Amino acid sequence: MFKAACLAILWAVVPASAYAQVSPATSVDTLLACLDTRDSTTRLACYDREARAARSAIAARDVVVLDRAEVRRTRRSLFGFSLPSMKVFGDKNDAKSEAVSRLETTIKSVRRGGGYGLLVMTLAEGGDWQTIEANRDFSPVGGQAIVIRRGPLGNYNANVAGGMAMRVKRVN
Repeated sequence: MFKAACLAILWAVVPASAYAQVSPATSVDTLLACLDTRDSTTRLACYDREARAARSAIAARDVVVLDRAEVRRTRRSLFGFSLPSMKVFGDKNDAKSEAVSRLETTIKSVRRGGGYGLLVMTLAEGGDWQTIEANRDFSPVGGQAIVIRRGPLGNYNANVAGGMAMRVKRVN
């Protein structure tokens, strides 16, 4: 149980400076090396040393610990942005990595933006999405359900209250 808890914490705990210098696997290997120590006094000293180092790094904000739920929330909030590949959000080739390809939420507010009859919709969880083309039949209002899907060529389509799809882009 203790071993599993340590592994779960350490997979998420990687110092920001380690990305440039040491791979995350090396950081975890340092703690896991404590497991191979036969003498219990030496093993405890190893765990204590590594736990203090982790606590100091967390206090200095060099390390941030995220659980799977927080990673999901962050991925949802960043849906629609082009981001650099960062392992903190999971490897896209990893079966456990949950790529966000659609977002179901509600509209908080709608305003005119960008001219030419374009609309900007602010979603309940944050983030602004702008229509790419004007359409008089597309008139969303705050409180309506919206589903935004990633299209095949990197575009996004929004359906408001189960209505027709409208092309949109993330603007904030």
